[in-house]
Amino acid sequence: MKRVVQAYMRTLRQYLSAPKTRYEYKHYAIWLLLYGLTLALVWGGIYLYHGNH
Repeated sequence: MKRVVQAYMRTLRQYLSAPKTRYEYKHYAIWLLLYGLTLALVWGGIYLYHGNH
């Protein structure tokens, strides 16, 4: 699992270092927003679930 995360991070770093068009930036921002939203929902769900038990 750790190896998968490291490989993903390396790919992400390579992508970030590559020159991008405005369209790619827009696309990237949308994905980042969705990722942040998902993370917030998961964390909120876990927090609420453990808070009620």
